[in-house]
Amino acid sequence: MLRKKLLVGFLAMMLFVTAGVAYAGWYFRDPIVNIAGTTVTIDIGKNLSTGGAAQQPDRVLVVVPKEVDARVVDSQGARVKIAHRGKVKEDAERIPFTVIVVSPKTVEGQRYQVDVIVSNGSQTWEAKGRSGKPIRVKGWVPGTGDHHGDRDHGHGHGHGHDDD
Repeated sequence: MLRKKLLVGFLAMMLFVTAGVAYAGWYFRDPIVNIAGTTVTIDIGKNLSTGGAAQQPDRVLVVVPKEVDARVVDSQGARVKIAHRGKVKEDAERIPFTVIVVSPKTVEGQRYQVDVIVSNGSQTWEAKGRSGKPIRVKGWVPGTGDHHGDRDHGHGHGHGHDDD
């Protein structure tokens, strides 16, 4: 009976620890948010090839202007929060946002490489850093003059440009 309980506990722990995807020492977690009607992916890659294990979830803060609708679609096991700061013009062609990611050190206190790639579906931004320190990525979603999530109701799809 004790052996069965230990096996069940071990399997449950493995499911929790492997909530992301691992490949050749890299571990990936990909939260998804929606900003003003646009899906934004936040791909977090961690190089844990040194053998350490990060058992706490990544912390992700998405900062958008006030009055812009934003929500977490799928946290993928990360702690994702939305904050509203600053303003954007009503007729802005682009709505800026900032993603701040903090990945924990390993259980042993070691730091490791963290790559963050953010995409709005047509444009991608990337930053690299180390665990235990904030990694900032600035990006934008198309603006429409209506920042309250009505883009799918006949208000158009914005006029973002890929020249940044």
